[in-house]
Amino acid sequence: MAFQVSPGVVTKEIDLSTIVPAVATTLAGYCGYFEWGPMDKIITVDSVGNLMTLFGKPNTENFKHWFTAANFLGYGDNLKVVRAGDADAFNSVNSGANLVRINSYDDYSAATISALSTPPEWVARYPGSKADSLKVVWHDGGYGNTFDYSLSGVTIGGVLVGAGHGLTLPSAMAGFTLADGTGNTFTIVSGSGTTAAALFDINLSANTTASPVTGATFTILEVGNTTTGITATFGAIAATGGYGVSASQYNDWKYADQFATKMPFTTQFAVDQTSSETVYDGVNIAVIDEDGLFSGVKGTVLEVFDGMSKAGNHRTSQGFNKFYKDYINENSQYIYWGYHPGTSSTSNGGVTNYQSSIGGIGMAWGTNLGTTGCTFTILNASGSSAGYAVSMTGGTGEMGGVRTTTGTTQGYGAFADSETVNVNIILGGPAGYTESIGLIDLVEARKDAVLFISPDEGLCINTTSGIPKEASTQTANIVNYREGTLKRSGSDQGINSSYAFLDSGWKYMYDQFNDVFRWVPFNGDVAGLAVRSDEATDPWFSPAGFNRGKLRGVIKLSLNPSKSQRDDLYQANVNPIVAFPGEGTILFGDKTLQSKPSAFDRINVRRLFIVLEKAVSTAAKYQLFEQNDAFTRAQFKNMVEPFLRDVQARRGLTDFKVICDETNNPGSVVDRNEFVADIFVKPTRSINFITLNFIATRSGVSFDEIGV
Repeated sequence: MAFQVSPGVVTKEIDLSTIVPAVATTLAGYCGYFEWGPMDKIITVDSVGNLMTLFGKPNTENFKHWFTAANFLGYGDNLKVVRAGDADAFNSVNSGANLVRINSYDDYSAATISALSTPPEWVARYPGSKADSLKVVWHDGGYGNTFDYSLSGVTIGGVLVGAGHGLTLPSAMAGFTLADGTGNTFTIVSGSGTTAAALFDINLSANTTASPVTGATFTILEVGNTTTGITATFGAIAATGGYGVSASQYNDWKYADQFATKMPFTTQFAVDQTSSETVYDGVNIAVIDEDGLFSGVKGTVLEVFDGMSKAGNHRTSQGFNKFYKDYINENSQYIYWGYHPGTSSTSNGGVTNYQSSIGGIGMAWGTNLGTTGCTFTILNASGSSAGYAVSMTGGTGEMGGVRTTTGTTQGYGAFADSETVNVNIILGGPAGYTESIGLIDLVEARKDAVLFISPDEGLCINTTSGIPKEASTQTANIVNYREGTLKRSGSDQGINSSYAFLDSGWKYMYDQFNDVFRWVPFNGDVAGLAVRSDEATDPWFSPAGFNRGKLRGVIKLSLNPSKSQRDDLYQANVNPIVAFPGEGTILFGDKTLQSKPSAFDRINVRRLFIVLEKAVSTAAKYQLFEQNDAFTRAQFKNMVEPFLRDVQARRGLTDFKVICDETNNPGSVVDRNEFVADIFVKPTRSINFITLNFIATRSGVSFDEIGV
């Protein structure tokens, strides 16, 4: 505050209550192949059920990826999942020659889809062939006055039309009219037919009568000729009458009982805008699981959008947007809007029903009521009230692509920025050595997360027969993998990293979704042990052993190492997983992949320092741009020491010392606008080796005599 130049009272607040904050330690990240869900976007999953909803169920192609995530969720409840995207992944569409790629809602652009040369009306929410199972059905009241023409008893040009008579109606009827002899003329909008069938779409909007008289004599007038033509007598004309679809017609629609709002209807918004109850802006839409790939049952109704409107500016009295395009884009779990329905579509009954350019009965799709007039063209070909239905096709790209694109925002690259993405555990899933090295580079760059990986499947299991290899062979393969194969390009030595943790194999487990048994990598479970250990104790406790290292859902191990095999594995920084009779399956090691003997070759020490570094650095950023003087240094020290005392009290440290004064902040450091704090800590070590000395003595010997 500036100096005062006149008397007064100034009140100041000085905040000396700053502390080192707690940091999360159970946030995991994973990138895998899934059959459904957003691609290249981080999605938080908190349960196996949530995983199924967002990314689908496991199948024969992705089960290793799927169960890595699911197994972790058996221990923890915060997994940030990225679905890996194949370069050739595309979304299913209902029509159009253009390929469409929409990874997530952030990528969706209606303008881009509509601008395609042949835009689809509907686009699957995410890439992948699973969406080929979807069908979109809708009923917008576009069936108006309907006529069911029967060729039995119809005479055209004096010739009785029927089977075997061979008279073919014009294949393109558009432009012809029907005159009923009483002054009423009905335009044929479109139509085609033969002796076996005849379909007409008739525009009644300019006529005063709702329908022609049954049994009347009509004249089929040639285009441009209003006086002469071919006489046609119709023996029976069934008219359902009235604008729109009658209740009985709508109720015959296969999906009618899914909707509370019956067809056709005019929304209250449309009435308010036009003062008319015959705008017929309403549309009911449903998404159907045609092939049962989502629900497991063919024909299941997945979503219902009841009482939507074709009016682009439709808002309810509460202000909710009910314009069908916007509502579906914001609320559907399966589809996006692509384009207003085109000139024709195919009904459930296989009969092609025609619409006026973009509307059917009532108004054009997307018209803003109150600003543009409505078109009342009544169209129907066959009298069917089946509604429109289109199936999706063309989805691709469940598997493929490189997961470890760490230099981009794709795949695991979504986790590359430690400032914006908070994770402290990374799951490798079925990563081979190339992916594993890329992931180690990722966590080495972040320096605040531990990577959990398993040996490559082929080292442990015969991938053709599914039978594990000999234990001695597996042990040798895994040791060689760690010491030779798992290395950076150009290096003769294996990876040396305290940020990576390698277990000893794969587990055989039951896939309840497909009623089969699967071999799945262990790293999802082992990472889950770290989370469970954090919740029971603290991150600086080892997740291994009989107290905290018991693994779930194991039918059998690819490798159950003997004592000598465990020795070989552990010397190579591979953490054995062992099935002990009566004890279960136990993680029996806590080494990182750091080759150099030090405190950081144990996972509990590495995770301790991640917590300390992340928490203290988070608190330290509030010292930026403060005065670099003794007060600030003392304030920082007084903030850090209570935090370290708390960690010490919780058995993470045996001792510590914080130096932040003029000894490490001399004038030369201050003049460079730098601030230095030295934090010395003695981490608590885990017990890996126990020696029990049992000494027998004679009965008459005093323990004092032998120095006990």
